[in-house]
Order: sequence, then C-alpha cells, then structure tokens
Amino acid sequence: MSGCSAYSCTNRANRFHYDRGITFHKSGQTVRLRPDAEPTVFAFPTHLQKKSTSRKPPSRRGTSDVSLETVETGSSCTVEPPVPQQLHVGVCDHSYAVLESPRKLKRKLDKAVDELETCKKKLKVEQQKTRRLKKRVSNLSTVIDSLHNQNLISTTCAEMLESTFSGVPKEVFQRIIEQSNTKQSNTYPEDLRSFAMTLQFYSAKAYEYVRETFDLALPHPRTIRTWYCSVEGDPGFTKQAFDALHAKANDNLAQGKETVCAIMFDEMAIRKHIEYANGKYRGYVDIGTGRFDESTPEAKDALVFMAVSANDAWKMPLGYFLVYGLSGVERANLVNECFRKLHDSGVQAVSLTCDGPSCHFAMMKSLGANMNVIGLDPSFPHPSDQSIKIHIILDVCHMLKLLRNSFADIGIFKTSDGQTISWQYIEELNKLQEKEGLRLGNKLKSAHIDWQK
Repeated sequence: MSGCSAYSCTNRANRFHYDRGITFHKSGQTVRLRPDAEPTVFAFPTHLQKKSTSRKPPSRRGTSDVSLETVETGSSCTVEPPVPQQLHVGVCDHSYAVLESPRKLKRKLDKAVDELETCKKKLKVEQQKTRRLKKRVSNLSTVIDSLHNQNLISTTCAEMLESTFSGVPKEVFQRIIEQSNTKQSNTYPEDLRSFAMTLQFYSAKAYEYVRETFDLALPHPRTIRTWYCSVEGDPGFTKQAFDALHAKANDNLAQGKETVCAIMFDEMAIRKHIEYANGKYRGYVDIGTGRFDESTPEAKDALVFMAVSANDAWKMPLGYFLVYGLSGVERANLVNECFRKLHDSGVQAVSLTCDGPSCHFAMMKSLGANMNVIGLDPSFPHPSDQSIKIHIILDVCHMLKLLRNSFADIGIFKTSDGQTISWQYIEELNKLQEKEGLRLGNKLKSAHIDWQK
C-alpha cells in the first residue's frame, strides 16, 4: 500500500515521508483505517530505540551458545534491528540438576549443618530445662518433706501445706514459664500467694530455700510483707497502723526528732467458734492469707502485736493472728517481719517485751539472744540492720508468777550466802492470817498458795 491507510487522508501519495518510515495523515476527528491496512510499513527510528545493555554471565558447565536470528519486518521493506551480543544460557539434562559449582554447594552444606547442630543443642538445653522444672514442681511434696526433715518447718506447717495447697505445683510451673518468656512481672495467682505467705510465715529460711529451688518463681519477701497488711481488720498486720506510724515518723523527722518505740506481743485465749460473716467463714487459723478448708484447725489463741512509744505518748496495735499454736522458730520469724515493717516505716524499735513460756525462750534463741545464766546476752541484731541491737525485756508480772510456781514446786531456795528460804513458811503465814482473821500488808491470799487450782 502506498501512502497512508486512513480514510480521507490527503498525504496518501507522499512517497518522501513513506520512504523515510514516517507517515501521517490529515483528516477530521474520527480516524478509520481501510480494510486492507497492515502494519508493515513502519520502521522505528534508531535514535528513538532503547539501548539494551547486556553483560557477560559467569561461565557455567553444560552451556551452549545460542545466536539470535534476525527478524524480517516485511516483504517489501526489511529493517534489521541491532544484533545483541551472544547470551550464554545454561542447559541441564534433568530438572533437578544444579548449575552451581561443587565448592559453593559444599559451603552451603557446611553452613546448613552448622545451623542444624546449633538448633539441636538449643533444643536439647530447653528440653533438659523443661524436664528439670517439671521434676521440681511435681515433687513439691518431697520438698515439704525435706524441709520438715531438716527442721526448717514444723509438723503443723507441713500438714497445712500438704492439705491446703494441692494446686500450687501447676501455678509454680506456669510462673516459671512466664518468667522465661517475659521480663515483666505478672500478677501472682491466688493459690501461689497463699502458699508463699503461709510458708514464709512459718519459716523464713524454708521460704528462701524453696524460692531458690524454683528459680525465683515465688515472690520476694518484701512483696509478702505488703500482702500481710490488712485493710479491713482481718488477721494480719494492719496497713493503716503502719501508714500512721510512717506519717508520724516523717513529722518527727521534720522536727529533728526520732521515732522510737518498743514492741510488745502476747497471746490471748479465745473461744473456739466458727461463724459466717461478710461472705466468709471466720474462726479458723488465719495468718493473714484468708485461705482455709475443712482440714484447717479452729483457732484457740490470738497473737497480738503492739508498738509503744519510748520518747512520746502513744501506742499503736500493729496487728493480730489467729493461731492454734506456734513453735519458737515460727514466732521468731513473725517478730522479724514486724521489725522489718517498722524499719521500712521509719520507726526505730529498740526492745521486745513478752512473757516467759518455754516457746518464747526458744524464740529468743532463734532470734540470736542468749538467755542462759552463763553468758547472758538478752539482745539480738535487728533483721534489717545488723548494727542495731534489739533488747529483750521479760514481762515482770509474769516472771514473778513463774518464780512463785517454781518456788512452790521445789519448796526450798538457797541464797548466795547459803541461807535457806522455805515455801513452808509462806504456807504457815497464810494459815495464821486465815485463823486470826487479820491480813498483813503482804496481800497474801489462799489463791497464791493453791495456784495449781
């Protein structure tokens, strides 16, 4: 076809433009091609073509040279495009064949083997760690028996831990897993809180042993001291009391004055009675955890702590615990907790006053005091500051009663110079006063003589 193929084009016979490969037409808005129009008379100018760059590929095995044939663009006019350089294309005999060199494949294989060995070692370590943790947690009963055999906890504590906290192993294991996955501290489950408070209440040494055994899955003792605080008058150390002492200590500190106090504690006998009040049963042994079941014994005593100022005029009840009976070690642990909380509140406690039953002498020995006549040292170091000494003061009235009871049982006392003091003289004096109907200023009565009744 000569010229342009569009209808109504006035440049159809323009051979000048046709020979140069340029065609254009003059027509209206609508352009329609003729039926016999074919795209055979167009040669894209060389200066408008994109220059293709090729680079020589690396030499590969099993390659063959493939040449590109020229493309015929038309029967009447043939335009030869620029011939690119020869390309080397890899040809493989099989679909699973590789084109890389053996040395490179060997390097990749060695790297993969090293990564596999590293993963196997990590997997083995994690499996051993999990197996050890499961073994520890599943043998909580064995741990409790071990603590009991080492005299770290009493029989009462062991029985309570065995009967009350059966769900703790699972909670401890979950806590360990959470600590290994994240560094943030999560909320302790209720069973784990009660277990930690009970064990720490009865024995601080046993609690530290179990805490180290379980990879610090149990809370820090300072955290437990915050849990001991009661805000509704329930058993435990009362939070409001220590808050008030903290405010008092700050006021005195602003005035350049120290807040010094003495700690007193004693047991009061209570009637065994269980009642339901405020959504819970009350009357069981309660050390501030609020957890008990049918196996928990009924409380028969209330152990009360009080702080009395030594340089001011105030006294403050610190808390109470419903107990059935505590050993000397358990009492010592509770006394240490009281001194720690006072120290954290800014109050300096200088003495401990209590009566003189045998369990209290065992408590004093556990605290570090020596109450024997030989080498007497009625003091022990402060649990929060070893440089501070806490002095023990025995209740004078109770010690006089104990002296009276011992005098009546033995019957004869010897003075330092060898003279004899006989209980029989006191009995005869009481009989004389009863017979005459007169009483001297000694205030002696029959109740003092027949104290066993």
